Amino acid sequence: MIKRIFAVLIIFMIVGCQEKINSYKTIFDLTFHFKNKGFNVSDYKEIGSSFGESEAWELEINGQTVDILKYNTDVPSQAKILRNIKWRGKMIDTDMTVVANGSFVLWMRDLQNHKDIIDAFKDF
Repeated sequence: MIKRIFAVLIIFMIVGCQEKINSYKTIFDLTFHFKNKGFNVSDYKEIGSSFGESEAWELEINGQTVDILKYNTDVPSQAKILRNIKWRGKMIDTDMTVVANGSFVLWMRDLQNHKDIIDAFKDF
C-alpha cells in the first residue's frame, strides 16, 4: 500500500513539474501559430534586449502591440532569468505582468483584457 501511494505521488510530481518544450521554435513559428488561430499579425520587428533574453520582438496582433521575448534555456543565466519570471509572473525588477510559455514570454498593455491572445499564446 505504501509503495502504491509513493508511486502515485511520484507520478503527480513528474506530471506537475513537466514544462512545455518549445525552445526549438522561432518567432516566425509563433506568428504562423497566431495566424492559424485566426489572428491578424502584422508589423513585426526585432527590438533590443532589455531583460537578458536572446531575442525580443514587437508584433501587432489584431491591432494590439505585443512584445515577445525568447530565452535560450541552454544558457544558464537566461534559464535563471526565465525561471524567475515564471515564478513571479512579472518581469525582473518591474511590476510588468507577463505570460510565460516554455522559452517564450509575452507582454502587452492591459494583458488581462486579452484572454484570446493569451490563450492562443499558451497553446503554442
